[in-house]
Amino acid sequence: CRAAVIYGGGYDLSCGWDGHCHDAGKRYSIDSAKKIGANIITYCLATYELGRFLATEKIYHQKGDATRDQLVIAQVVHNGDWDPTPHALPNLMKYIAGHTTLSVQFKRELVSLDDDKAFGHPVLYMSGLRDFKFSQAQVERLRTYLASGGVLIADCAAGNKAFDVAFRREIKRVLGEGELKPIAPDSALFKSPFAITTVDYSEALKAAQPSLNVPLLLGASVDNNLAVIYSPYSLANGWEQIPYAYNLGYSDDDALRLGVNILAYAITH
Repeated sequence: CRAAVIYGGGYDLSCGWDGHCHDAGKRYSIDSAKKIGANIITYCLATYELGRFLATEKIYHQKGDATRDQLVIAQVVHNGDWDPTPHALPNLMKYIAGHTTLSVQFKRELVSLDDDKAFGHPVLYMSGLRDFKFSQAQVERLRTYLASGGVLIADCAAGNKAFDVAFRREIKRVLGEGELKPIAPDSALFKSPFAITTVDYSEALKAAQPSLNVPLLLGASVDNNLAVIYSPYSLANGWEQIPYAYNLGYSDDDALRLGVNILAYAITH
């Protein structure tokens, strides 16, 4: 979710910062160099805490335990950046355990749509920041999975446009004549365990869309039940509960509440 290396692309910035110009080589003007430099420093400071947080690995402490009547998250591994928010699911499971009667196991299973293991899970979760593509075999397997009663929960990390475009394109291949539509405010998904009518969003998203105050989730139904639940604005960045200035998503509290409701709906319908 952050740039770790920033390169000037062969254009001189430092001379502009130093306040002088030269004719040799490629360079920015003094004014442009200083503005770009200020933006770079601002960006680095805004993502500093995120970098520190991501440097700490969270352990699924029940990873090796046998699974009994407990909810285990199965996350889809795809050919994009499939795990951009590695601390999201542990935090969501902790919240579920502390605020509901759902029994969760603190581990996750990594599954590929090429593997029959995916069919052993009633709910699949996938996320990403950038472009990805399903193979034709994966499209057909996911279509079969959804027709067999499985539910896919998908989340656009940081609200990044590249993943949003890719997911809409790929799920259209899976759904065929079906399509993603806004989930109605009176859906059971928004009623239990938490009654959710309005939500708060991240500062970056509120700056871009100040009038947005209701949850925006998209879904596709099979046999009148939601088989695909997709959030074009980030849930997982809120689940991580760390400051990220460029996140286009839900506030931490509302992301967690929505996450609980989505999982509760998926396993009970």
